[in-house]
Amino acid sequence: MRALLVTAALAAALALGGCADDAGSDSDDPLAGHPELLQVSDLPPVDSVEVSEQTNVSKTNCAAMDAEWNLAASKDFVYAWYELEGDSDTTVRSAVQGPAATSDAIDDTFTRLESMIAECVAGGASTGTFERLEGLPDGAVGFVATQDTSNGTQTTERAYVKLDDQRAAVVTVVHTGDGEAPVSVTELLPKAVERASDA
Repeated sequence: MRALLVTAALAAALALGGCADDAGSDSDDPLAGHPELLQVSDLPPVDSVEVSEQTNVSKTNCAAMDAEWNLAASKDFVYAWYELEGDSDTTVRSAVQGPAATSDAIDDTFTRLESMIAECVAGGASTGTFERLEGLPDGAVGFVATQDTSNGTQTTERAYVKLDDQRAAVVTVVHTGDGEAPVSVTELLPKAVERASDA
């Protein structure tokens, strides 16, 4: 009888231990609790993921785009940064942001982005190239910028899609070095919009 009780207690302890491990694996997932962002399964193989609620946009080769930081400086902002596996240096960012701190609606963000992108396309880039990103859905805005670095050519693609009056989905792909990135913004955008809309 005693052996039976010990066996039962051991089984219970192992079961609880398994539950704890499962809970731990969930809590170790930086995307847990963020279904509005792209998930690892939406991307090529990922080496690491970070999630932050701090304002962050990657700098480009055009000074007019520096104001992007102000547009993203809202109380409703969260983004994930994914380092992709492989020999290439490629990062992807998935973000959902609210209106700029000085605005009541996301429309102002798009109006200002259109102006900034137009200035850069018209010759505002200090080095490299700056062009509108083609193949975006109606109402979306985006760009592709290239510039030389010590590690090779860096290509930055970014697009914004309005989700509703208060939110926009933002996807960025930054690739440095030879060849092309293993994934593009236009490929990721439909899933990013779906994730953000369903959350």
